[in-house]
Amino acid sequence: MNTVTQLRTVKNKVQKLVEAELGVTGGLLRLAPCWVPRSFLQPGLRLKLHPDDTYAYGLNRGGIDERWFASTTPAANENRTPDEGLSYVVVGRNRFTLQQAVAECGATLIGSKIWKKYSKWPVYSKFFDNMGPIPHHMHQSKKQAALVGQEGKPESYYFPPQHNNVGNNFPYTFMGFEPGTTKAQVRKCGAWRDGSSRSGVKSSRCSWAEATGPAPASQGRSPIFLSPRCQVEDLAMPYLRGEAELRGEGRDCLEPVRRRVNPTTP
Repeated sequence: MNTVTQLRTVKNKVQKLVEAELGVTGGLLRLAPCWVPRSFLQPGLRLKLHPDDTYAYGLNRGGIDERWFASTTPAANENRTPDEGLSYVVVGRNRFTLQQAVAECGATLIGSKIWKKYSKWPVYSKFFDNMGPIPHHMHQSKKQAALVGQEGKPESYYFPPQHNNVGNNFPYTFMGFEPGTTKAQVRKCGAWRDGSSRSGVKSSRCSWAEATGPAPASQGRSPIFLSPRCQVEDLAMPYLRGEAELRGEGRDCLEPVRRRVNPTTP
């Protein structure tokens, strides 16, 4: 079977290819699978990737535990390949990055509102799958990230039962806040000092991840500061006009992806 990497790579002047393909398919672009390894985590083996390919990047790079969709964002990995994290558009015997397609076609692909504001496609989605919990970390808000010249990282999560057929080592988020929990209550329970989970802190399987503090109860969602998860996470699939996922390298099977947009960075 021919693989995507064997296709001819087109690095510029892809606009005509994009427009011609949209005309043929009625508004869809086929995207090749985009696999991303992490050296500090153990893969959960539920991404429908052949086990022989789990460490395709080499043991020093770690195993593949993420599959990115419609990504124009390079993966922030050490020793990464130049195009790691970038989705490729497949047109006949050619391939080119979605990043290049958006750069040349602009509003034709992502709409005038997003193009005018960002001049790029600023979001992507991923399947995120690990054997156990991920390290303690925070996602900064837009205001917090701006202090160091970076962008915020809002995310939303969905745990599809079809991909979570086994729980692996620990299929839970360690803690989250009940709506209405105050910062004073968090300090009182001492959750940040000793890792305990006393009053106001509970396990949560699906939450909106942000680092801006507890949300009012009326909002009906539970913000979290700590998000170590090992379920397969489907991070809110973006809607991209003219997008489709090509499942399996070199295959003609299409998987249209059309969901709502949630901005995020790598």
